[in-house]
Amino acid sequence: MVKGTMMCIRNLNDDDIKYSYYEVMNLLSNDVRMLIIKGEFYGNNENNYKIHVVEDMNSHIILGTGVVYIENSNTKLSKVGDIRHIGIHNNYINTELETKLMNYLKNYCLVHENCIKINIHI
Repeated sequence: MVKGTMMCIRNLNDDDIKYSYYEVMNLLSNDVRMLIIKGEFYGNNENNYKIHVVEDMNSHIILGTGVVYIENSNTKLSKVGDIRHIGIHNNYINTELETKLMNYLKNYCLVHENCIKINIHI
């Protein structure tokens, strides 16, 4: 919870693009926007970008996004997680939301992707 709002951090899905297109695109970096616009994000199973969103559970508004790029994703020995972008809704800048999202992305890299190193490029 941040500012009394119940939130959920999860993977970006098709419904986010379909129903919250402008909210999501506004919070993403130009590089990731172009992947989505060109259709390369969903059509490529070997996509190394992992996009996570922070959703307000009551209003279903996207409050933040976090982008991780997994280097060497084809191997299990030396994966590296690059946290490339964090976008936060204007009403939640300077709150603990950015810290919670950063911690979530670090944990995602270590636990779910088995990365041996995490780089932060924000």
